[in-house]
Amino acid sequence: MPDLFKVKKINSLCSETVRFYIIFIFCLLAFGITYVLIRTSTIIDPFLEFNALISSWALNLLGANTSIIGTDVLSSTFSFRVITECTSLLFTGIFASAVIAWPSTARQKMAGIGIAALGLFLFNLVRIVSLFYIGTYTPTTLDFSHFFVWPIIMILITIGLWLLWTEGITGISQIQKASHKEA
Repeated sequence: MPDLFKVKKINSLCSETVRFYIIFIFCLLAFGITYVLIRTSTIIDPFLEFNALISSWALNLLGANTSIIGTDVLSSTFSFRVITECTSLLFTGIFASAVIAWPSTARQKMAGIGIAALGLFLFNLVRIVSLFYIGTYTPTTLDFSHFFVWPIIMILITIGLWLLWTEGITGISQIQKASHKEA
């Protein structure tokens, strides 16, 4: 005869998993629709210009002589335009969708999304800077790096940040539960 406690625990775990996937997919769809609607609209231009400005600043800090005009980062050796796909927005949206779906408090969700958004922005800045130098010194490898290597790296970083966040939440929750049981 099956242990009733184990059956209830398995049913609870399954319903939590199903809940996570339903919310995650709903959030991804909502984000995806929003992303498609704004990615070519002028509403995103200030964010793109900010990315171009920060990229140019970082490149100049490293000795590249760049300037910006709108979303174009210009130099005598290599120039590029920052478009929506060049930002961390897509990865942040995927991360936020997973965080929203995960069982945690609103405060934990906001902190996780805020910290990860900044982290993904900084990783993306490294991506843009590296692509500038790849375009300058090994232009034949630029497309491969731009369209294959860096997207995989950004996906892995996004997943890694989410796993770190969930582990932090799980660890905090377990410590809180243990302290309540002892009291």
